[in-house]
Amino acid sequence: MSGETIIACASPTVTVSGLRILQTGGDGSKRGRNSARCVEVFQGDLTLERCSVQSQAGSGVIVADSGVATLRECTFRGCGKCGLLVFDGGSLNCSDSVVSGNGLYGMVVQNGGSSVVEGNRFGGNKHAGILVHGKNSVCSIRANDISTNGEMGVGVQSGAEVRLERNRITGNMHAGLFVDGEGSKASVKDSELQENGVRGIGVQSGAEVHVQGSRVSNNTQEGLFVSGTRSRATMQDNDLMSNGTKGVGVQSSANAVLISNRIVKNLEEGVFVSDGGSQATIRDCNIIENGMKGVGVQSSGQADIDGNLIHKNHREGGVGIQDGADVAVEGNRITGNQYVGVHVYGNRSRGIVRENDIRDNSLAAVVTENGGIVQSADNRIDG
Repeated sequence: MSGETIIACASPTVTVSGLRILQTGGDGSKRGRNSARCVEVFQGDLTLERCSVQSQAGSGVIVADSGVATLRECTFRGCGKCGLLVFDGGSLNCSDSVVSGNGLYGMVVQNGGSSVVEGNRFGGNKHAGILVHGKNSVCSIRANDISTNGEMGVGVQSGAEVRLERNRITGNMHAGLFVDGEGSKASVKDSELQENGVRGIGVQSGAEVHVQGSRVSNNTQEGLFVSGTRSRATMQDNDLMSNGTKGVGVQSSANAVLISNRIVKNLEEGVFVSDGGSQATIRDCNIIENGMKGVGVQSSGQADIDGNLIHKNHREGGVGIQDGADVAVEGNRITGNQYVGVHVYGNRSRGIVRENDIRDNSLAAVVTENGGIVQSADNRIDG
């Protein structure tokens, strides 16, 4: 019948293989438990293998309560709402499948749902490829291609938690990964976040992200952008390259810890920290050939810059400290930059410059202007 669920699982073990399952009709305005769906699993354990699933008005598969769904080598395409929807304690495992061209999201995990997705393609969905929303909602995302979705590739909101490993997240209209809201967390390992329409990774409103061993490149704006009180990002051993504005932007009382990254050839600053309460720790990084400063700190921002190579950055020099910023610059090699190695500008701007190798910058090693203060000791300065 039009609008009716095609498969409703109520048994401990059910397997369905090799079917094309199409549900037509239904009220497209209804959501959650009341929305149209092709397949529902509210109890029992359902396995779908090599099936094509479509709900024209609603979602392809809904999993909730005690339901468990395992999906292998399936297609969820052209659903009016979501390809996959998991909530209220439901559990879903999806592998080697295609979730594309759906009217809202490829997959939503919310309100205590859990999911593991591996080896899938999430592409061309109207909003996010994957959205994980709400406290106790958890998703593991491994070895997927998450590309060309209408908003972000992966969204994490309102206290949800996501673990990403070995994914390719490219060409999404907004961020590759967007983590938003107090208690929201994401970890990223060995992944590519490239060519997204705004930024590679966005973190805001008290969210937290940890990124390791990944490439964040060629995004239209920042590679990483962290904003807002209690927002925090830790980046270790990543490549942040050729992004359209900054490699890393930190503002509005956010915090970033950057260790052993390669921050290279971004169009503006390699790292930019602004606003009171914003803070960055930048250690053992290579910050090379960025279009403006290697590191810029302004508007009462704070930074510890320790043990980095800051080399051949253009237009505005190696390290810029201005408008009340407070920065410790210690044990770095600051060489071959256009303009100056370290520039401290403006009243209440302060740089502690110790034990650095500052050589061959085109104008000068260290410059203070308009009331800037430098405390300098034990630097090697040449040229």
